[in-house]
Amino acid sequence: MDEIVSVEAVRDLVVRKKLTHKQISEELRRANPGVRGLSEMSVRRFCSAHDIHRMSKVTDQELDCAVSVAVSQVGPTYGRKMMKGKLEAAIVKVNEKRLSRSLHRVAPDYCQQREQNTAKLLNPVPYSADYFGHKLHMDQNEKLVMYGCTTVLAVDGYSSMIMAAASMPVKNNVKIYRSVFRPIIEQYGVWDQVRVDCGKEFYLTLFVQQSLSAHRRNTLRVPYKQTPSTKNHMVERLWVEVNGRINYSIKTQLNRMAQEELIDMVNVVHQFCVSTIVIQVVQAGIQELLPAWNCHTIPGKGKPVELRNNTYRGVCVLHGTEIPLPEIAVQQYERSGGQIKSFGNFGTDPLLEFQHLQIIRDKEFKSRNPSFATIFNEIVNSKPNSFFNAVISFINITTHLSPST
Repeated sequence: MDEIVSVEAVRDLVVRKKLTHKQISEELRRANPGVRGLSEMSVRRFCSAHDIHRMSKVTDQELDCAVSVAVSQVGPTYGRKMMKGKLEAAIVKVNEKRLSRSLHRVAPDYCQQREQNTAKLLNPVPYSADYFGHKLHMDQNEKLVMYGCTTVLAVDGYSSMIMAAASMPVKNNVKIYRSVFRPIIEQYGVWDQVRVDCGKEFYLTLFVQQSLSAHRRNTLRVPYKQTPSTKNHMVERLWVEVNGRINYSIKTQLNRMAQEELIDMVNVVHQFCVSTIVIQVVQAGIQELLPAWNCHTIPGKGKPVELRNNTYRGVCVLHGTEIPLPEIAVQQYERSGGQIKSFGNFGTDPLLEFQHLQIIRDKEFKSRNPSFATIFNEIVNSKPNSFFNAVISFINITTHLSPST
């Protein structure tokens, strides 16, 4: 068999195409009629001799180590499917049964928590999207709005793939366009239809979607729809994931800090400082969530990344100049008779006009605190001290450097 087929060719059939030994044997026999030594058993021996396996040969000890690290990063909310997606994003492939056993060995208390919280939100409204690039759903989450953090998410309706996410102090047309919508259409092209709720924070995005509507694959569809939040359910479903895995852990600790009067959310400087830290920690959580979600298996559908690859039909805008920069988009919108609603700021930065003091503040803060990724990893594992310290130190450094002080 070694003389007939290369190791790389068989590895490709096993690892990428996921063929069984029997299927490989049948394929080789069709390609080499009359040749002996291509039985299923021969293929099995060949794969064993050359260490070719569908899944990576990770020992239980190595798997437990990888799972332990992942759990320390994301906390108790990742079950076997989401954990499988997270590990696959890091190129560690194991089947769900082994992963489930590992989770019970590494974090039995977390497994029990998930088993006791099995309620699912079901949406009885029929929904359909024909392919990746058909419908793009966008929505904002305001679970942390009282602490100066609003998160905007964009998800493809067919694959359920999270395309982009951004957090900001206050919902903002320009920020949403710059950090969420524009990067998506730069990379993938223009969706047939954008769906949002009736909020004014998406007006600039919808204006650009309308102006680029000729580049869509299906120009017969209306380029966007504004519906009540209850009917924008593809993205609404994802807020359950974001809240459970990111927002609630952070909000619990913020409420505790407010009750213990460690932070004063009436003080405009405290407002700015809390908002700045919360946004960074939430973004660290989102960076953990995105690859895990996009690589996990959705029952009855498959993995979002694979659904994207198999049915991608977006129409790419070939020239970057056709996608207006945020400032240009605002000018075009206002020339057409529109007006961008200003939602204001959250709190006041006393160092706003002193760039050199901002640089000093950033250096001092980084020298005193771990990374935001580490702060998030600890807070979801019920270790809030680094989060507390980060908020307090940022407030103290800002107050100390303030010219008015």
